[in-house]
Amino acid sequence: MQLARKNSHVVVLNADLPGSLKLEKFIEEFPDRYFQIGVAEQNMAGIATGMAHAGKIPFISSFAAFSPGLNFSQIRLAAMSHLPLKVVGSHYGLNV
Repeated sequence: MQLARKNSHVVVLNADLPGSLKLEKFIEEFPDRYFQIGVAEQNMAGIATGMAHAGKIPFISSFAAFSPGLNFSQIRLAAMSHLPLKVVGSHYGLNV
């Protein structure tokens, strides 16, 4: 929230888990900078990479088993390009 208030380029992409990842306040304050991608972590990382190329600072968020678990290849390509993609994975483990 603090980064988003200071920098209008900060955006958040989410894989259908806004409640579990406590994104409600971000969505309320910055509805135009929140993107619900659905259960598609690989696509989410690809979209975020495109946004980073366009000057945004994307934070992608999902459960850690899925991000970076499922989308490591897409994240690696963004990292190799030195893009400001941020990966937030939570709830790591066998159950929530």
